[in-house]
Amino acid sequence: MNHRLIALSIVGLLLSIPAASHHSSQMHYIMDELVTVEGVVNEFLLVNPHARIYLDVTSPDGDTATWMAEGEAASVLRRQDWNDETLKQGEFVRITGNPSRDGRNLVEWRTIVLSDGRELGGGNGQSDERDALFQQRLRNERGE
Repeated sequence: MNHRLIALSIVGLLLSIPAASHHSSQMHYIMDELVTVEGVVNEFLLVNPHARIYLDVTSPDGDTATWMAEGEAASVLRRQDWNDETLKQGEFVRITGNPSRDGRNLVEWRTIVLSDGRELGGGNGQSDERDALFQQRLRNERGE
């Protein structure tokens, strides 16, 4: 009986780890505020659980700081035709999103505007954006 209790405890612990690892955006970002940062892409990582963009942002006084922008999961973005080359190192971008709660150079992106004016979505938790893309694909498949 003691071995069964230990085995059940271990299984319960292992099953609880994935549930505890995901977080709410509200824990890390101020959801009712937006900030815009402009800079040059240093690195773009199309990864799970959230894609990341590292960019060098130059302040008006000439100092450069690295910012990290967090977006949707790679699995979601790939369904929206993103790939590892969607953002290239050295590319200038303007990112608007929710600032971090602790004042670090972090933003949960909502929109990304490229230097040619094209706007990319892919922001974390953008269910309206996903629904609109899904509806557009359905219309395209129906020939509408």
